[in-house]
Amino acid sequence: MSSSIPLVRSSALIGLETWLLDYGQPAAEILASAGLPPCARANPARLVSFHAFIDLLERLSRVHGLDLGARIATPEALMMLGAPAQAVRASQTVREALWTIARNFHFHVSQVFFLVEAAPGGLDVKVAIPVVASPAAHHQAQQHIACLVRALGLHTGQGPLPASIRMIGHPDAGIDHLRPWLGDDICQIDGRYLEMRIPDSALDARFPWTPAASARTEEPLDHVAQPTLANSARILIAGMIEDGNPTLDRLALMAGRSRRTMQRLLEAEGTSFVELLDEVRRDLALSRLSGTANPVSAIAGDVGYRTPSSLSRAVRRWTENSPRRLRGTTQD
Repeated sequence: MSSSIPLVRSSALIGLETWLLDYGQPAAEILASAGLPPCARANPARLVSFHAFIDLLERLSRVHGLDLGARIATPEALMMLGAPAQAVRASQTVREALWTIARNFHFHVSQVFFLVEAAPGGLDVKVAIPVVASPAAHHQAQQHIACLVRALGLHTGQGPLPASIRMIGHPDAGIDHLRPWLGDDICQIDGRYLEMRIPDSALDARFPWTPAASARTEEPLDHVAQPTLANSARILIAGMIEDGNPTLDRLALMAGRSRRTMQRLLEAEGTSFVELLDEVRRDLALSRLSGTANPVSAIAGDVGYRTPSSLSRAVRRWTENSPRRLRGTTQD
């Protein structure tokens, strides 16, 4: 398996963020504790760690109930999911929506596979989650995705989508706690796959809207997140700079690995956290110096330098020019 970190659009966090706020929980603080952005709604297209998301679900489920992944998978959360939500809005029926989601899932998350196949009497949906995570975290991810798929039926006005479900159970509690959410046609299996068979009787239910044309502008994540740890780390480091706290410990948390393991894996790719942080700061700073009229002092703060002079020294090291000379101006 690739050592790169699976990435997902921040829109995946909105259901959890909404649930936390509705129940009076400090959502920003809880999300930040997992290395995730404190406000998912502010930038739903931002790339974050999929592992950090499902690991946070697992930790919260110990306090708030082992069915937490199911409870946050509301019909409203489904329609906030970027590319999957656009697929639903562009479809007339549940069947069409499932096929379209499968074709476009790689715009939403990397290294997680949503497959749809024709089956006797219906469609088979299979979801593979090849991430470094505990069985309990896999259990949260699978129940969350299964409930989001079932929420398609609620948008037709005919109730949750009926499905025969095979999934990983909780290592201690099994699957009985999910029957109120997923029904009684549910079977516990080993392995990383979530398997759902949806009958023809539900697949041709129609949505109460006129299909909308896709307005997607993001790139497929298999293009953005090339299969190296360093590349996925650069993407996450850019987000950490935006949040104001880029650290190796936070990157390791997002990857589900120890600090030492993260250092070793980066060294194996010929780099380090310090080098990657410098590269990302360089790219961000030079892009903003050439592409905006923002003051050097503002750009310095944006990319994590405490003073404009610190940024100026870095720019000279990168380019042998000052920020003013790069801009062809004598003004900050």
